Parts: sequence; C-alpha cells; structure tokens
Amino acid sequence: MTTSRSRRRHRKEKARQEYVFKGLYYGKLNYLFMALGLLLVLIGFIFLYLGDTVISVLSLTIGYVILIPIGLYLKPREEASG
Repeated sequence: MTTSRSRRRHRKEKARQEYVFKGLYYGKLNYLFMALGLLLVLIGFIFLYLGDTVISVLSLTIGYVILIPIGLYLKPREEASG
C-alpha cells in the first residue's frame, strides 16, 4: 500500500532526475559572438595603448555592449537528434 508521503517523495525524486546536466547550454553561434566580442575588446585595448582613442572606443563599445551580450542572451537552436 502506497502512502501519500511515499508518493510525494517519489515525485520529488523524479523531479530531481529531470535536472541532469545534458551538456553546455550555448551553441556554436553563441561562442562565435562571444569570441568576436572578445577579439574586438582586445583590438580596442591595443588601439588604446597605441593612442588612437576613436577606434578603441568604438571597438570596446561594440565588443562589450553589443557582441558579448548577444552571445550570452541568444537562445541556441535545438539540434535534431537522429
């Protein structure tokens, strides 16, 4: 005979099993945007060191404010498992 406590415990255990790590959340496109953002940030710091403030400000802004957040917030596509 199953009691209500054992049913609740079974439901909780089943709910815990659904949160198993299934790999990384981000897809290739996410990593591409983040890598391009980091590359632009690096280029921005190089130009800042060289003294060109216009190019450095533009590349740092595009890297930090546009590309890296797009890479973080973009929802990856579901891959078809065949």
